[in-house]
Amino acid sequence: MLKNPFRPAVLVCMLALTYGARGVAAEKILTLETPHFRVAFEKKYSQLGGEVLRVAESVWPTLARAYDSYNHYERIDIMITDQGDDANGFAIYNFSRVAIFAPHMDWVMRNRQSWIQNVVTHELAHIFSLRRAAWLSPVDAVYLNGSTYNYTDRINYSFQLPWIPLIAPTWYVEGIAQFEAAQNGNDSWDSQRDMVLRDAYLTGTLPTLDYIETFDDDEDWTQAERTYNTGFAFLLYLKDRFGVDKVRKLAEPKALNFSFAADFAFGKPLTQLFEDFKHSLADRYSDFKDIPRDEKADKDMRGGYQQSLAFSPDGRYMAWLGNDEDRRAPLNWIYWKEVGSGSVTKSTEPVNQGAVPPASAPAPAPKPAQPQGLSAGF
Repeated sequence: MLKNPFRPAVLVCMLALTYGARGVAAEKILTLETPHFRVAFEKKYSQLGGEVLRVAESVWPTLARAYDSYNHYERIDIMITDQGDDANGFAIYNFSRVAIFAPHMDWVMRNRQSWIQNVVTHELAHIFSLRRAAWLSPVDAVYLNGSTYNYTDRINYSFQLPWIPLIAPTWYVEGIAQFEAAQNGNDSWDSQRDMVLRDAYLTGTLPTLDYIETFDDDEDWTQAERTYNTGFAFLLYLKDRFGVDKVRKLAEPKALNFSFAADFAFGKPLTQLFEDFKHSLADRYSDFKDIPRDEKADKDMRGGYQQSLAFSPDGRYMAWLGNDEDRRAPLNWIYWKEVGSGSVTKSTEPVNQGAVPPASAPAPAPKPAQPQGLSAGF
């Protein structure tokens, strides 16, 4: 990893961009520093800051050894903030920066977990694995922009060509982060993830490797979760078959194509390995094939990230929470409809702003209590 003599100034700029110039001035930013990490946080997050640093130090030896970072290491900046509810954090690998969002996002697609251990390990794994996989240089990213303006014909063009020295598909980027969280004892392949993978396999919606090279959830809001889970499950399959060290060899720098890394690590084409993985799912989920499809499923349900489905006592109406088709909107609306009909009604206000259904519509069933065992994503 490249040494950067301007890291303190970079951290101040990072904080300013995240909190805003006025926020930095108004809120005193505290830091905890070790030779490996610098954790920045507001005073109200002091306890969380100490826990984040403890977790980071506990996983440092494993990640540094796995990705050959002992002799090429620069201190990682970790910032704790609360800027949104669409994630639990992010990592910028080429600048060795991590942000952790507090409190955690309570999301139905993830089991309840010790989220700090999981998220911190996940984001740090991004830094270690992707810095190992990329061709780092003094110029880590370049964007070429161009445009034309033709007043007479009004035919104009614009383009943006990014160049980033990392050849890695999204399923690997997210899958290896969860893989390393599991290897450090801070995550596991749980029943919730298995449900997503099992449903995708049994319904014929298991994505191809080409499809999960990037996030694409325009048609199906669960696709982003399939990207995480398919990559995670695939890497676990490779570990069980070839060993953990071979999986980590996928982080070797690649000049042209990610498939070359698979040939180097496993001696087989990536496409063949994925086909073998799918065959393993046939054996794994064979007992589920004869289970009848759930007739409660309703194709007319609206709202992204649907959750908390409930039915009226007489079974006539169904109601649920959804976030207005926008996968990144943190607000939930109540949706309801008569079972079997195609007409859906939406509350006039988000439920967390005191939603009130229109007087002409039947009252939806009460929202059930949040079930234990459901938690957040990142």
